[in-house]
Formats: sequence, C-alpha cells, structure tokens
Amino acid sequence: RSVIRTWLPCVPLLVALSAGAAPQAMTREAYHAAQGTIAAHADKALAHCKTVALGAQSRCHIAAAGQKKIALAALEADYHPSANNSFKAMAAQVDLRYELAHHQCNAEHGGLDKEARAALKPCVQQAKAERT
Repeated sequence: RSVIRTWLPCVPLLVALSAGAAPQAMTREAYHAAQGTIAAHADKALAHCKTVALGAQSRCHIAAAGQKKIALAALEADYHPSANNSFKAMAAQVDLRYELAHHQCNAEHGGLDKEARAALKPCVQQAKAERT
C-alpha cells in the first residue's frame, strides 16, 4: 500500500511522458522527400564505386545497393509501422550481410578447379548459416 502512495503522484507525469513518446506519423511529403534523399545518396555511392579499384567494384556495388535497400525498408517501416515492415527492414540487413559474405567466398575460392569448388562449398554454407 505504501508503494501505491509513493507512485501515485507520478502517474500524471508518466502518462504525459508516454503520450509524448508516441511516434509521430510521417507525412506523405516527408516520405517522398526521404525517398529522394535515399536515391540521391545511393546514386552518389554507385558513382563512387566507379572510382574504386577494379577488384573491389563489385563488392562496392553490392554494398551500395544493399544500403539503399536497407534505407528504403527502414523508411517504409517508419512510414507504415507494422510487424511485417519491421521484419522487412531487418531482413534487408541480413540479406546484405549474406550477399557480402557470399561475394567474399567467391573472391577467395572462385576458381574453376576441383579444390577451389571444394573450398567454396563450406564457405557458402557458413554464409547461409549466418543468414538464418
């Protein structure tokens, strides 16, 4: 009973703070502006990839495209909050990590000989295991 008396004066403050902490709905204009910003940033990143050394260009392109996908998925989760959109945002991050790991496997073990293919298989399996 003494605990209730101690916390009772705090109830109006907690209610006010929780109401203020509610996320604000994103306007359509802000959503489209953010999409434009993401697209511009992705274009800049892809242009930068053209200046990177030839061996690292494909990894740079994968990273730039993945970052764009992550940003768009997070924006969609902010604009239309739902469990499905939150999952898609998280899945975009996991997909990027997998794609980069798979690319690294191909770069390290990407030969046509039997030994390279044998070394590639466990590397790709490890990347898939980390994806789940």
